[in-house]
Amino acid sequence: MAKTLSFLDKSFWITESDENPKHVACLQLLAIPKGAKSTEYVPQLFQEIRSFARATSPFNCAVKTGIPCGFFAGKKAQHGLSRSNSSSC
Repeated sequence: MAKTLSFLDKSFWITESDENPKHVACLQLLAIPKGAKSTEYVPQLFQEIRSFARATSPFNCAVKTGIPCGFFAGKKAQHGLSRSNSSSC
């Protein structure tokens, strides 16, 4: 079943372009666990994060075009979002 985008989410989707990106990012502040060596822990954590090959819901969802706009599970296009009408997320 597809999830409907809110008015605000639709406005960001409609106005986004290569010249006017609306990307959302995240900053995570992490502390090294007690007893861990930063020279070993950080590279190991990096490799573990990179080892995840498949995203799961809701991170595998893309915006479906048309009326109404919503999310669906689909393959990423070159710019990061699929624009086809596929199965829902």
